[in-house]
Amino acid sequence: MATSNGIISLSGKLGDLIFYQTDKGVLVRQKQAKHKLSDNSKKSSTDFGEASKNATYIRNALKPLITWYKDGAAHNRLNKRLVEVFKTISSVQMGIKRLIGGDISLISGFEFNGATTVTNLLYKLPAINLTAAGLRLSLSRTEIATWCKYPPKATGLVLQSMVFRFQLRGSKYDVWQIQDLSVCLDKLIYPGAALDVPMEHRGEWALFLCLGVYYKEGEHKIADRRYFACGITHAWHVKDGKKLSFTPRVKETVVCNPATSGLTWEVNAE
Repeated sequence: MATSNGIISLSGKLGDLIFYQTDKGVLVRQKQAKHKLSDNSKKSSTDFGEASKNATYIRNALKPLITWYKDGAAHNRLNKRLVEVFKTISSVQMGIKRLIGGDISLISGFEFNGATTVTNLLYKLPAINLTAAGLRLSLSRTEIATWCKYPPKATGLVLQSMVFRFQLRGSKYDVWQIQDLSVCLDKLIYPGAALDVPMEHRGEWALFLCLGVYYKEGEHKIADRRYFACGITHAWHVKDGKKLSFTPRVKETVVCNPATSGLTWEVNAE
């Protein structure tokens, strides 16, 4: 910002210069020029908005479960995770990228509480399998000591779950809230458990299993961030009841052929 030291008092606009009076005299600043984004910048911004929209969609669907667990940075971390998914989509699709073209499995392992992870508290996650009638979650019979961590004074563990899916070629979505599963830590063996989630498989879907784990001392939650966790443990691309694996686009290899004309070097014998 410049100061006008002339004897003529100025105020207002002159071209792209703006003059105005202050206690220190007449100050001059240049009007900010309009910045035009390149086509690639506009397309990149559009894709970022689409990634953020999907992150918001997931957050809102899982809100009943994640609210107590999440930390202040979970919002931005999930946005970044979705951006990483969109980076796996071919640059040919820049500006029109959609989640259906990316590696959805990269969302697996996302944690809403940055202080710890679900797998740090649960050494064995529930098995998840697609069936003809829907989705089956199961926990096998196991020794509790080899299945989960034992925080000081903890007498029980609570496993919370939600299943969420939305169409990748449409607007339909489904949310299944599952009742809490309580485990008494005073026992040596957990007998196992199973749950069937009924769902119609027709179509192409993004499917998510979100697990929350916390401990209790008596009837009270242990509110120590080291001992409660919530994360998306499974993120699948499912089509007509079958899990699809992501196949990255193969980059074309440019082969340089030697010139067939012109003078040739004579290489000495070694």
